Amino acid sequence: MIIAERPLVAVLDNPQFDNYAWDLVAKILSDKGLKQRYCALGLKCTKWDMDSRDLSLERRISKRHSGCTREFIRSVFSVVATNNIGYQDSNGECVGHGIYPILSRANHSCNPNAIYASGDTTTKEVRLIASRAIEAGESITWNYPGFAE
Repeated sequence: MIIAERPLVAVLDNPQFDNYAWDLVAKILSDKGLKQRYCALGLKCTKWDMDSRDLSLERRISKRHSGCTREFIRSVFSVVATNNIGYQDSNGECVGHGIYPILSRANHSCNPNAIYASGDTTTKEVRLIASRAIEAGESITWNYPGFAE
């Protein structure tokens, strides 16, 4: 096993805000300590094009969190949408999504040296397990589509 990690924040796979990414954003913004821990991570993201539904949810969430600018909320959404990882039950069904700060930094490869595995659904732990020998200095990689979405 390379890593076993519990999420910074997680939500069940039954979204309140149309999708789990917005649920994660709302949860991060609703707790000052969690928001500070999230900001300290400095996670990278892909720029997401927001459709009219996303813009509506952004406005709705910004009304609940008046201390956050819409630009900040949009940046949190982009990071969360880029870095969230699903966790599975014992049947391999995705039951939720979380932000796993260490695991989200591992690179993708179509020929990975590690595989994703769910751990305990109570703790929402996920794992990366080496699938072959990994040389010193070699990046840890996994196949992102290889996990439940």
